[in-house]
Amino acid sequence: MLTTAEYPGLWKRAQISPIPKCSSPAEFKHFRPISLLFHIGKLAEEVIVRKMRSKLDEVIKPSQYAYRPGISTTDALLQYVDDFTKFLDDQKNKFVQSACLDFSKAFDRLQPSIVLSKMRSYSFNENAIKLVSNFLANRKQCVKFCEDFSDYTSIEVGSPQGTKLGPVLWLIYVNDLEVDGFYSLKYADDTTFYKPCDNTNDCSQIGSAIESASKWSSENSTLLNADKTVILNTTLSKSANFESDVLVNDVAISPSDETKFLCIIVDDKLSFSSHVDHIISKCNSRLFLMRQLKVLGLNAAGLKTFYTSNIRSLLLYGAPAWHSILNSTCKDKLELVQRTLLFKNPHIGEK
Repeated sequence: MLTTAEYPGLWKRAQISPIPKCSSPAEFKHFRPISLLFHIGKLAEEVIVRKMRSKLDEVIKPSQYAYRPGISTTDALLQYVDDFTKFLDDQKNKFVQSACLDFSKAFDRLQPSIVLSKMRSYSFNENAIKLVSNFLANRKQCVKFCEDFSDYTSIEVGSPQGTKLGPVLWLIYVNDLEVDGFYSLKYADDTTFYKPCDNTNDCSQIGSAIESASKWSSENSTLLNADKTVILNTTLSKSANFESDVLVNDVAISPSDETKFLCIIVDDKLSFSSHVDHIISKCNSRLFLMRQLKVLGLNAAGLKTFYTSNIRSLLLYGAPAWHSILNSTCKDKLELVQRTLLFKNPHIGEK
């Protein structure tokens, strides 16, 4: 495969398993199409990615945090909080304006010709380019639902979700999505542009960044979802008012009080109080389930496993980025969850 730059055709056949995105899916958009592929094909993809790794590390910009060894969502969150607090600590800055962009079906809209062109512009090895071209060509897929299968159909665009090489190709695809004068943070297809502003009367600067992203989207055959694009004006001032809409391509976008960044709820005061309330609510429901498991006779080891995987993981996710700037009230709420758990299940705290 590596010498001939030909990816075996059998490995390019995928079974699509629709995975629900929400608890009560009712429409096609509520499912995520995950490709089930041959295991040996995934091993082959891992080999290809490793061969490309040194060039990827050289080419991919540091604003991208996804699918890179040793880098996680926590690193992206730390960068986000560090930048915003640094800007807000500067007295000349009145607020930080940001836009969280959403691309609809990003991986499914990846154009093979465009990603191959970008690989050439980044001077990837020609053999790697041919192999990627062969990997994306003549792909076939069917849908598996319960025990039923659809007929196989050819796929001309997109990179299958569930592959190892697909996410790496998306990093190359979106690498040149930048806007002059704005900072950016990317995690796969989640992109956030932000900029400190020194005048509270000018709340429209982010509009130019969204328009630039929309232009990039059109040129690269992706679809920027305006309905899910969120504008956030972050300030420490209690008197600041940001009610005016931002006009982008004749569409008015109203500033929001909060947004989600990598599953962390970020509010316009950078207090993370909404996020704390959200995870406490989820923890309480899981504590109830844990009590039911205890009544049903689950042993101490099982309860500890449930706690570690379902409650503690929720409390700790991204905590290095947001916990240190919580106020005392929020910290007390989190401590109460821990105390309630350990009081009713003292063996959980044992090593």
